[in-house]
Amino acid sequence: SYLLDKNDILCTSIAGNSVMEHLYAGLDTAPIAVSPFFMQTKFGMELRADDRLCGAADFMNPDGLVYLAPLAASYVGGDITVGLAYILEKYPEIKGKNVLFMDLGTNGELCVIADGKYYFAATAAGPALEGAEIEMGMSATPGAVYKVKANAETGGFDVKVVGDGEATGICGSGIIDAAAEAVRAGRIAPTGSICEDFDELEDYADMFDDAEPRDYDRDLFDALESCTDADDDCIYFTETVKLTGKDIRAVQTAKAAIAAGIKVLLRTAGITADDLEAVYLAGSFGGGIDVNSAAEIGIIPRTCVERGIVQAAGNTSLAGAAAYMYDDAVRTSLQEIMTNARYTELSSDKGFTDAYVSGMMF
Repeated sequence: SYLLDKNDILCTSIAGNSVMEHLYAGLDTAPIAVSPFFMQTKFGMELRADDRLCGAADFMNPDGLVYLAPLAASYVGGDITVGLAYILEKYPEIKGKNVLFMDLGTNGELCVIADGKYYFAATAAGPALEGAEIEMGMSATPGAVYKVKANAETGGFDVKVVGDGEATGICGSGIIDAAAEAVRAGRIAPTGSICEDFDELEDYADMFDDAEPRDYDRDLFDALESCTDADDDCIYFTETVKLTGKDIRAVQTAKAAIAAGIKVLLRTAGITADDLEAVYLAGSFGGGIDVNSAAEIGIIPRTCVERGIVQAAGNTSLAGAAAYMYDDAVRTSLQEIMTNARYTELSSDKGFTDAYVSGMMF
């Protein structure tokens, strides 16, 4: 609700990542940044608005209550825990099933649900998939390319632009589409290099010992020749908007971290991607990407997309924070999640590095 008089506001809840909740409470964040990634508190508490750790009296009744969502680990924040609690109540049919919950951003925060346990991990995905560290990257504002499709007939790419005006850059969903379409056409080789010679693609077949070589479309490869500039190490998707070799490598490292994190959590939970019965993508970014493109470059297990079990869940953090205040079932689910949470520190997991290196390939 929006109330003109702050004194009428008697209850609110706050859900953010671990650093944001620490900053809100005025707590030192430095220990979160270095191993062993120490949290000052896990939160999950109700405070009076005028409590020293709260400081909400500026915008609500000082006698009101503020709830700060619980942290599962230093890099698995309250935005994920309340978001997951909300998902469990919004989609009750998934209870008791094997589920993958993904909140993709600068950190790729993941949870695999299996056998009544909640297996959490956070990957340092980097901001590339949100448009940062990309030469022409931008947020999803007017001028941003947000959808890309290769067109063999025109010899170029069909794009959609936020605001339907001139393209001035490319946002996260467009970056994933652009990389996926260039990979599908063979213009980005499995190693991530920009490819000008179709015959070179055959040289990569022996790099995949456990998979069939990708079947590239020669006609599509040839059609996109004018979009490929090996001298400048880039691929153009409009007359001005492009992905550079450096951009592609940033996408590789981000997607490899997410894919490796998923593999480690599935192994820890004792299941495989084929055992998953539902996959939820949270956040405005996660909800905006094309799942087929995400599978094409290896962010999401392809088998999950092929079986149609991937679903955009929207801003679950906001929905969960709101639902906590009025929905007993969400509060009960959140308590269950925290009781049965299991955290895996990927940086110290023996299998993560191998999975990460493997995940770098397209």
